[in-house]
Amino acid sequence: MTKTNNLFNLSDSQKTNSADLLRFLQSENINLNLKGNTKKNIIIELLDVLVTQGKLLNRDIALKDLLEREQAMSTAIPNGIALPHAKTNAVQELIAAIGIKKSGVDFDSALDDKTRIVILALAPPEKAKPLYQFLLTITAILNDDTVHSKLLAAKSPAEVVELLHTYHQHIASKE
Repeated sequence: MTKTNNLFNLSDSQKTNSADLLRFLQSENINLNLKGNTKKNIIIELLDVLVTQGKLLNRDIALKDLLEREQAMSTAIPNGIALPHAKTNAVQELIAAIGIKKSGVDFDSALDDKTRIVILALAPPEKAKPLYQFLLTITAILNDDTVHSKLLAAKSPAEVVELLHTYHQHIASKE
């Protein structure tokens, strides 16, 4: 999972914005013990984390938009990661939730691997650029085997946030 593709390299403008984008990763939006056994159940579980935090204007609209996006094309990427995301009127700003399913779940990956790390992100339609920059940033961070394994071994949501922020600083300083 080391960097092998320019898709995972951040441009100078993206680096400037990406540190700010990581502010959306908050420990209260992290579930290290996802229970769902289907893609839909995992998405619902992570949406409910955001509902509990008062981050959604309308859960049903957010769910509909996420499921429509997933139906168009799975957001599973290699190495057991999924990035369900949507532009939706159910939020006022970019929001994100992280979930870990250690046993994995089928997220319709092209490689047929089980998804174990799920990062859900939503943004209003007029703020799509920060959504895509966030997804690019988080993908660059998860593109490292060490980060990937440490995330799966994390004991607390605060540990996840610290790991992602620390590694983001590391890759930003190298580029």
